[in-house]
Amino acid sequence: MADRIGCPSKAAALAAMGTIAESIPPGTRRDALAAVARWVEGNIPDDLPGLARERLARIFEGTGPERAGQAWVEREIADPGYSQGYGAACSEAVSRRFVREAAGEPEDGAELRCFWDSASGAWHPAVDWPEAKDRGRGDGE
Repeated sequence: MADRIGCPSKAAALAAMGTIAESIPPGTRRDALAAVARWVEGNIPDDLPGLARERLARIFEGTGPERAGQAWVEREIADPGYSQGYGAACSEAVSRRFVREAAGEPEDGAELRCFWDSASGAWHPAVDWPEAKDRGRGDGE
């Protein structure tokens, strides 16, 4: 599971934007996204200079610590003992988050977005953990 879309090229980024725009009801947001896509198509060359290409790679691929954090999340989900967890008792902003016991630890230096769960008194990765369909369900919903 990834919480971001990796776009290895301008064409892939524009295709992703088009797909997202199609899923949004017509109106200001959809129009704005389509306008950005048209601007990129008309103004950004397909073959970017080195520095711009490197900056875009960092945006699409993440930094080393971000990639290490995402790798840990993917290892957790792939673990045979994966369970969805339970709904966190915290603010409305993170009401869809699930708290779960980790099977392992992220490597040193890994970066993850986290939220504070007031019920457990601990930080937890801010990940939309998928439902554990074939391994039994957590008691989160």
